[in-house]
Amino acid sequence: MEKTLRLSISLEKSFFELLETLRKEEGYENRSEFLRALVREYLKKKSIKKNEDSVGVIVIIYNHNQRLLEEKLTDFQHSFFKEIYSTTHIHLDKEKCLESIILKGKVEEIIRIFKILKKEKGVLFSDLILNPLART
Repeated sequence: MEKTLRLSISLEKSFFELLETLRKEEGYENRSEFLRALVREYLKKKSIKKNEDSVGVIVIIYNHNQRLLEEKLTDFQHSFFKEIYSTTHIHLDKEKCLESIILKGKVEEIIRIFKILKKEKGVLFSDLILNPLART
């Protein structure tokens, strides 16, 4: 097991209180475990190489009344059939839909697909989760 080193930080009171609230909500018993998890996740995201093989999930919420958006999304997904493995479509309410898109390919290509999708008029929310295959 790798040696553990200590780190001390100073925070404004409001920031500290928010950190404590989040730690409790997430179910961490102590600050060290919580901060370790946050740093690990941040470092994992920052260390992803653009040419790495990866899996990803794109989540978008969009207004399904936006003219031609659903057709554009379908056509777009067909044009990236090699990277897009699966999609799930959920009706959230009378106007909004959620679509999750599961992809596999080079990080650079998955990010490019995400950037194109999130710019579509009518997309209200978008997020991308990436995980390099070599680290799974």
